Amino acid sequence: MNLRYCLIAVEGIDGSGKTTVAQHIDEFLRRKNLNTSLIESGGMPGKSIVSQIKRITHNFENKDMTWTTETFLYLARLAQRVDEYIRPLLDNKSIVIVDRFTMSVLVLAHYARGQPRDLMIQMLNFAIRKINADLTILCDLEPSVALTRITSSGEPPSRKESEGVHLLNVLRLGYLQEVEQLGELCVILRTDQMSLQDMLSEAESKVCNFLRKRWNNSV
Repeated sequence: MNLRYCLIAVEGIDGSGKTTVAQHIDEFLRRKNLNTSLIESGGMPGKSIVSQIKRITHNFENKDMTWTTETFLYLARLAQRVDEYIRPLLDNKSIVIVDRFTMSVLVLAHYARGQPRDLMIQMLNFAIRKINADLTILCDLEPSVALTRITSSGEPPSRKESEGVHLLNVLRLGYLQEVEQLGELCVILRTDQMSLQDMLSEAESKVCNFLRKRWNNSV
């Protein structure tokens, strides 16, 4: 069935350029008169449940948060994003581009925090209830480059960012292991080895190739 709507997830460690890529894909598809919606990682209304949970997980003062608590909070945030935003948009036949999705939660919980992978898969499936990414774009780069981008932003570090390059290394390796299992459902952008314009052009090309195969026509 050639469905005219789908879910595209953009994943990657902090500083990888995933937010820039997600925003550009949304703008690019809109210029082609396609019905798209962008769900940004940090772009929810300030009083939304999603934003309230994010403030808890990012607050540097919550550095004593246990990893189990952290996992449940990220799962709760994911479930709220799916039910409040993503599912209704897909029901409305929109192409949904989401900045961070299930892979971010899995990689942090399993590879960085040691939560059992099988258990995490079950919990993620409960949180998303059959809403899966049709295409995942992984923005990949060296963690040292990502850390330089993060620290040069001028923003105070979040609770997770304060763990430094070691956490970024662990997360990157986790992402790369997970994408191997997705096959054609995932594409990789090596964002530290190309210019900004080349990165965005490559993202356009990969999304167009995916949509052509899905719809069996030109985009």
